[in-house]
Amino acid sequence: MVAPSEKHLDGILYVNKKTFAEKIGRSYDNVLKLIKSGKIKKCLRQIGKNEMIDLEAGRIEFKENTDPTQNRRRNVTPSEKENPDPGKIESIHNLNSERAKKEHYEAKLSEIKLKERMGELVSAEEIVKDAQEISQKIRNAILNIPKRVGPELAALKDPFEVEKYLDKEFRNVLEDLSREFENIIEVDEGNEDE
Repeated sequence: MVAPSEKHLDGILYVNKKTFAEKIGRSYDNVLKLIKSGKIKKCLRQIGKNEMIDLEAGRIEFKENTDPTQNRRRNVTPSEKENPDPGKIESIHNLNSERAKKEHYEAKLSEIKLKERMGELVSAEEIVKDAQEISQKIRNAILNIPKRVGPELAALKDPFEVEKYLDKEFRNVLEDLSREFENIIEVDEGNEDE
């Protein structure tokens, strides 16, 4: 008894593997390989003693799980080999070009994520926040100098002594800030190593 090539069940058309191969333009052996590799599996159904394929679901699964540039390669007529359709060639070229771009950007994104995890990259937000904090500390330290040294400066009569005193105060403030920022950097580097 020969198995039916098509079967309607609950409004769904099921076909045998040979018929499915014909419908999608692939060889029977290729369909068997696709099933064995798991690229076509959700659309399979045991109907009686025969394993059948839901035709529409199978087509969708086939398109989703196979390389579109490989489709229908076996069923190219001799005239198509000699005179290929420029539109088809262009669309395959565009598809490959887009795929290459996608892979390139995915690789770049992976590289960025890796560098971020390794602590080689920090977000621009963090940089801006840190820069604002640093500039605020510098501003406050410099603006506090007149309040702190005003009385001493009032007592000095010699302009050279005033200049020397101010120079010393500015240097002290800047050196203190420098040490503070070096400590912050050392703490940050220590946190990255953990």
